[in-house]
Amino acid sequence: MLLLSPLPGLDPMNGDVTYTTSLLANPPPGVSYTTYSEALADGTLSEFTLRATAPHDGLPRLGIAGLNSFINRLRRSGLLFREPTRLLSLRSGSYDLVHCHVFNVHWVERDCPVVLSNANPITWLYSDAFKWPGPRVSLASGAESLVAALLDVEHSSFRLVHSARVIAFTDKLAEWYEIHRVPRPRIDVVPCFTAIPEHPRPRRNPPFVVGFAGDWTAKGGYTALCAFEELAERLPRVRFKVVSDFPPSVAERLARCGATTSKRLGRDTFLSGWLPSIDVLAYPSEFDGLPLTLLEAMALGVPVATSDYGALPAVVGDGGLVSPVGDPATLADNLAELLDAGTNDHVGALGRQRVTQHYSPDVVVKQLRASYDRALSLTSNAPGARSTEPARRVASERYYRKSVPGSRHKARQTGP
Repeated sequence: MLLLSPLPGLDPMNGDVTYTTSLLANPPPGVSYTTYSEALADGTLSEFTLRATAPHDGLPRLGIAGLNSFINRLRRSGLLFREPTRLLSLRSGSYDLVHCHVFNVHWVERDCPVVLSNANPITWLYSDAFKWPGPRVSLASGAESLVAALLDVEHSSFRLVHSARVIAFTDKLAEWYEIHRVPRPRIDVVPCFTAIPEHPRPRRNPPFVVGFAGDWTAKGGYTALCAFEELAERLPRVRFKVVSDFPPSVAERLARCGATTSKRLGRDTFLSGWLPSIDVLAYPSEFDGLPLTLLEAMALGVPVATSDYGALPAVVGDGGLVSPVGDPATLADNLAELLDAGTNDHVGALGRQRVTQHYSPDVVVKQLRASYDRALSLTSNAPGARSTEPARRVASERYYRKSVPGSRHKARQTGP
């Protein structure tokens, strides 16, 4: 199987890269993944760019490559969203299936079905993480939709017409896809997952350390800060630990609360050192799909105080308490309740149990394999046939028959 998903070292480090790493470490039964960089290097996957397309390749291919090059230049300038559109072609017979996670792709040629996965639509990112006003969100969304239509792109938010299955990480996203004209029978809800530590975090009696981690604005840092200030007055023994990028004015207020702060931590240090050192995670997020930080805390038995944004209440279940987005007073109350020794132990154990039952590798990879099998079952019944593309698409792409060698160097230049 070809895995088109962001890679460490090639793409910006984020939850999507972690998802790729998790899949490679825990492939579903009977699945062997080839990453997109490996496929470009061995020639089973080719990427078309204006630089790599020669005049003898024909005007249609030159035109699409040129238009895509121009659009990606606009992306780099900030006029369009940063994720590039990629023009890709598969060597016939190389793969049984493609799992495309968050990449936006125009398929020049392929002979196997595609499964597309996603955590949240770009419109949520525009409005809730970037805090763009409504008119700008509408303008950006319209531009992305137009680009997808012009280039016949399978876009993870605006145009899903060629994927055999669409994997949504949460029921909330599945509902969004259904509203935006993706038939519900094509959608599978399969979450991301996290490893379950053998032992929960060390128990402290009484618990007294509250932590916050993540993007300061998108994950509700200002709400957390106000809650910390209120909690510091109510419970003087409480200590705060923060891992985030925040402005100097925030640093001064955190210092007055006695908080220990860090701008960045390596992933191993975060998981093995920082998370086990806190007793409650404050996570009043204002933008999220299915956050790994939340799952990782719960897997350690750390109770979470989260917001009611999107799918977060359903994800947390009994493993934490929920407050409205932007409500520091309720967040402070929830943190105080979770700092009670008995409540802390009980809710932490429920959270660890919930992750084990719903978000562990053993559970999720079986669901993922079932989604793959559904995609494979949609292939043509004709003897030896592998393509799931509609006849109109196959016919319209007959001029795309030459292969253009790809390279690892191109992947570094054009990766998201």
